[in-house]
Amino acid sequence: MWPLHRLEDAPHTNGQIPAPITGDDPWVTTALAAGAPEGQRNSMATRLIGYFHSKGMPRDVVLSVVLPFAHQCKPPMEL
Repeated sequence: MWPLHRLEDAPHTNGQIPAPITGDDPWVTTALAAGAPEGQRNSMATRLIGYFHSKGMPRDVVLSVVLPFAHQCKPPMEL
C-alpha cells in the first residue's frame, strides 16, 4: 500500500518555517537512487514522504519526487 494517501495537502509545520533541504541527509539521496528491498519498501517510502513533508513540500511535489523511488525498489512498488 502506497503511504502517500495519508499526506494532506497543507504541510504541518507547527507555525515554524520548514527546514531547507540541504543535502546533509545522504540516506535520502541513497534511497531515491537505489530504492529499497522487499520488506523495507513501505517503511522507507513512509520515511521519505515524511521527510519531504516536513520540509514543507506540497503533496503533488512529494509524489513526483518519490515516484522514482517506487520504481527503483526490488520489486518495484505498485502505486
